[in-house]
Amino acid sequence: LAIDSPEARALKKEDENALRETRLVSSGDTFLDFVGGEIFIYKDEIYAMTTEKNATYALIINNPSLTQLFRIFFLAQWAMSI
Repeated sequence: LAIDSPEARALKKEDENALRETRLVSSGDTFLDFVGGEIFIYKDEIYAMTTEKNATYALIINNPSLTQLFRIFFLAQWAMSI
């Protein structure tokens, strides 16, 4: 999932070569005052990162319950983005 922007549309154009599917979602009324970030959900881990003021911040959570919660949020948003 990527917030619809020129950068996200360029990312989506590379889906076939990158063996992925990107869905664009509207930011709605949400104003993001940072460049964004990434969240990866794999097995029982969540990895989140962002860059702000030339510094990179990352968070790793290794917890099955929190991972399941993030996965549910992701799947709900994925289903709404069709």
